[in-house]
Amino acid sequence: MKALRVAVLLDKGVKIERYECLEVVGPKDPEPTYSCPIMAVDGVANMIDDYEILVSDADGASDEELLRASRERLLFLHVHGDNVERVAPLPLGNRVKVTVQFWYPGLFCVPAISDGDRALILAGLLANEVKVTGFNKGYQDPRTKKTLIHPIKERKLNISSVLSLLGKLHDVY
Repeated sequence: MKALRVAVLLDKGVKIERYECLEVVGPKDPEPTYSCPIMAVDGVANMIDDYEILVSDADGASDEELLRASRERLLFLHVHGDNVERVAPLPLGNRVKVTVQFWYPGLFCVPAISDGDRALILAGLLANEVKVTGFNKGYQDPRTKKTLIHPIKERKLNISSVLSLLGKLHDVY
């Protein structure tokens, strides 16, 4: 419950705009084409300068990038029990939209496991066309993630690969 209370306080109710296209950029050789506005996934924001949206749960993006995105860009900040102590004291700006794992009044529920599949789902909701670069199944960039892939994490990645299809469904219909 503490995470939900903090999430409500961190959410600034920022208006989310629609895009003709978005390019979701992950950590595997993040070389965006820049043919669309960039949605950076977590620690990728530490490696590229020109992004418009950051999707993060604050375990890869630096505090500086989280603050910059929350003030100058758009930060989709995922709040949960494991990161609430880290994100609560951050002096975030007014460009924050909080995401949570399950429905709660006033918060944006995005049922995803990783920042990558959360970004793909969000991009699918926000843009008519979604381009994806910098992703590779099971890859975790050591510059953005500090631990090796644990068997539990491997299961989460497998579920994420299925959930990420949701972000692509709008292209079919």
